[in-house]
Amino acid sequence: MVIKKQLAEYFLTDSRDYLLRYKKLEESASHIGLRTKLVVELMFSLECALKSLFIIETDLQEKQAYEKIKKLSHNIGKIVENLNENSQSVFKTKVTIDFDNYKVFHRYIFESEMAFREEIGILGSKYYDTINNYSWRQSFYNQIESFIQYVDSKNPFEIKTVSISDINIDEEISNFKKLKEILSLKNCH
Repeated sequence: MVIKKQLAEYFLTDSRDYLLRYKKLEESASHIGLRTKLVVELMFSLECALKSLFIIETDLQEKQAYEKIKKLSHNIGKIVENLNENSQSVFKTKVTIDFDNYKVFHRYIFESEMAFREEIGILGSKYYDTINNYSWRQSFYNQIESFIQYVDSKNPFEIKTVSISDINIDEEISNFKKLKEILSLKNCH
């Protein structure tokens, strides 16, 4: 259970870090490439929050849960499908942006130029109503932030302060080795 807790916390921390990076970079996003990268930051945040929730909800052992989450990769829809029904419903209520139009590969300027230009090569409503629209991006940010709060509320793991003298170093090393073993799975695929 300790390892599951750490995995869930890692993903949730990553989710918050992507939101923080979004806020830091938002003011300097002056062209399509940077604006698209902002949306990718939001997508990564959403993905990590979903992965944290999956780890919290799943009955799979840590290793199997991590293997499954790695296989789902960046596919938000597939991750959502693997949540329990209540969480799927909450997700659909809290995240109303059509996230299927925004993919990780859009982080490359060439890909974002191709994805958001109309057939005749001009930027149209697909760009100006979404990625280039501050209100749209802020709405997406707020939706993800709200979903992260939901994930926080679902976290069954107790967080408590421990004094240094009470830390069992052998147990901590053992947990670290287990995490390292689980994380080494990424090299197997």
